Amino acid sequence: MKNPRKELAIRIILIFLSSLLLSTVFLFYGPIKEFREIWILTAMNTSNSKYLAEMLYTQDYINEVLLQNKVVAIKEQTSDEIQKVNFGDGYSFEEIRERNYRGYLFTVDDPARLQLVRAPSGNGNLLGEIVGDSKVLAAMNASGYNMIARDVCAGLAIYNYEIRNMGKSTWHQIVGVDVNNTLKVGTYSVAQIRAAKFRWAVEFGPVLIVNGKSTDLTKYAGGFAPRTAIGQTQEGKILMLVIDGRQLRSIGATFKDVQEILRSRGAINACNLDGGKSSAMYYQGRTINSPSEVNRRHNLPNALIVN
Repeated sequence: MKNPRKELAIRIILIFLSSLLLSTVFLFYGPIKEFREIWILTAMNTSNSKYLAEMLYTQDYINEVLLQNKVVAIKEQTSDEIQKVNFGDGYSFEEIRERNYRGYLFTVDDPARLQLVRAPSGNGNLLGEIVGDSKVLAAMNASGYNMIARDVCAGLAIYNYEIRNMGKSTWHQIVGVDVNNTLKVGTYSVAQIRAAKFRWAVEFGPVLIVNGKSTDLTKYAGGFAPRTAIGQTQEGKILMLVIDGRQLRSIGATFKDVQEILRSRGAINACNLDGGKSSAMYYQGRTINSPSEVNRRHNLPNALIVN
């Protein structure tokens, strides 16, 4: 004898599964090109989740989307003619809340208070460990890391005028503060780096703003991810930005999002730094943001610290 309740339950389950399948097919293969681009860009710009795009789309289509949203290294450099007023000794802290992400912006009036500090351990350290017991006001991550030796940053780095990890490259995309406390961004030759007298610098990108002009970025370049970035205003104030990502309350931000945040706060030069699970900000004695892999230790090769 047939069980009407059982048959009804089976029908409901089948309808639900069919609806779910149709919705999935519609999203990933339907007419909404924007969704596919966001999915591919977000997946392909992570170190461990590329398969989320590769299992759904052909490599040719993935390459097409990546090419259309490619971030090109700029050739322009920060001008030496940018004027700064006398630096103050103030600072401010702001929580940023948007529909897709949450973040934190720390602003310090005097750029001389900012320095790049190496991790004390041979395997790198957590941000709080790099800060240590010193009276640090704020800090955030900076360089990317070498997958084998975590204390060795990916690309060039300059600590207190000392150049490290120059490598064999002729050109480097740089963000750093020079002897005049001007935040400089752009692509520099080895000779130009030595002549610029950077007090500290790291090699990363993309450059977001140079000489008051936003660089060309597509709307979803880089996909949605945790972000770290730095900028400087006309008055010389340093803007330190960290955006949480890969969480329900904060999906993450694109390069364009970060560019617009810093520009709206007056940045005339700005650059993206290492993001993803590296993104972390320290303020008032603790790591203030929520790193994307909170349950896994993620060591950093260095950090930007404000005393």
